[in-house]
Amino acid sequence: MCLSASIFAQSSQVESILSSSVFDHASVGISVRDISNSNEVFGINSKKLLSPASSLKLITTFTALTILGEDFTFKTKLGYDGKIASDGTLLGDLVIIGGGDPSLAGPKSRSKMTLEELLNDIVATVKKAGITCIEGDLVVDNRIFDGQSIADEWNYNDIGNYFASGAWGLNINENLYWIDYQKNIKQGQKAVIQNIRPRIPQLTVQSEVKVASPKSGDNAYIYGGPQSSHKVVIGTIPQSTKVFSIKGSMPFPPLNAAEIVLNRLMKQKIKVGGKAVIDKRRKSFEELKVYQSWPLSKMVKQANDRSINLYCDAMLRMIGKQKRRDGSIEWGKKHIKEHLKSLGLEHNELVQKDGSGLARENLITAALMTDFLAQKQSEYGPNILKRLPQAGKEGTVKAMLGGATAGKFYLKSGSFSGVQSYSGYMKGKSGKSYTICVMANNYTCSYRTMRNKLEQLMVKLYQTH
Repeated sequence: MCLSASIFAQSSQVESILSSSVFDHASVGISVRDISNSNEVFGINSKKLLSPASSLKLITTFTALTILGEDFTFKTKLGYDGKIASDGTLLGDLVIIGGGDPSLAGPKSRSKMTLEELLNDIVATVKKAGITCIEGDLVVDNRIFDGQSIADEWNYNDIGNYFASGAWGLNINENLYWIDYQKNIKQGQKAVIQNIRPRIPQLTVQSEVKVASPKSGDNAYIYGGPQSSHKVVIGTIPQSTKVFSIKGSMPFPPLNAAEIVLNRLMKQKIKVGGKAVIDKRRKSFEELKVYQSWPLSKMVKQANDRSINLYCDAMLRMIGKQKRRDGSIEWGKKHIKEHLKSLGLEHNELVQKDGSGLARENLITAALMTDFLAQKQSEYGPNILKRLPQAGKEGTVKAMLGGATAGKFYLKSGSFSGVQSYSGYMKGKSGKSYTICVMANNYTCSYRTMRNKLEQLMVKLYQTH
């Protein structure tokens, strides 16, 4: 097939960038699609399956917008099983019913309530109900989701760290805890733990971390699987005149949440006769309060801006719950496939293992990604751009594509060792709108070197469209 003069020129200019030695051992997929007619106007290996890393979040979050609805909210319920006696004793259990909310009691910038605010509010709500003593247990109902909380394909050296906590029926504080290391430890010496927060009963941390040079960065990794309360930390942290903190994933978030709430009640002189338990059968439920997340549209923006794995894995499981009443990873994935089929897209060009893109085994073609994004632009119009970070201004692409291209790209980035991708929307130099996907896999240069090359490539695509 003969190439038009303009396509040939584009191909030649892009090929000149791809001829760099940094691509010698890499696999690259590129697709640029005209939104007005959904035609792919430029592609290199656009039908090859490649790992998108966190760019996969676009498939999950934008499908969730359609299936769950922009105004959908996650709900967490507080109540009790039993009755309140005249002396204020709850003759039964205090119950928290998890709604799968990944934002419950998270960092202030992306949650309605911080952990501290939530704990204070639970205590205030219990007191307002006239409860002064709880005869039974503090129960968490974790059953909204089905199956395991993490994907089989996640790396073992990821799952002890905050970004791989998995999505549970009850999540709290984004399922993370901080390990604070003491300041002013000499290089080469063993780092000393100063504090672990929030306090998680029964959690033990064995730290083998050493102190490296001040500019060495965080190279400490936490090992230990889900529901394992013993964690081992290996690696290095930079020498610092301040307390240096690393983030881990809670061993068992629903139980850990119950323990944290129970401890706060006891501190506030509300005695609990029982203990923190999970999924205990109950005869009744008297609702005291419902904690509701932000609307899904806002959560999608946060998930894509900050690349929050937990948000996307919770959305995936909720898709399964809504469509089949089975909140498992498997049914979430199946219904995303069904959604792609309903749009007439090449659903076999997606191999999905999770909702977040953390698994290396996630695969997609650049052509499917741009086709999907074009469909979502058609569905939501320009508003879809509000669900993505603007390159040069926000999120993980804040430091990219400034200058003449400032404001011309809305992109979700994705990266882990040997993988980088950028997918989203581009307004070309001509003024026309396009969807774009650029993926590089199996490269051997540094992350920064590859990022610079892919940025050059996207600038060239902007200039030629």
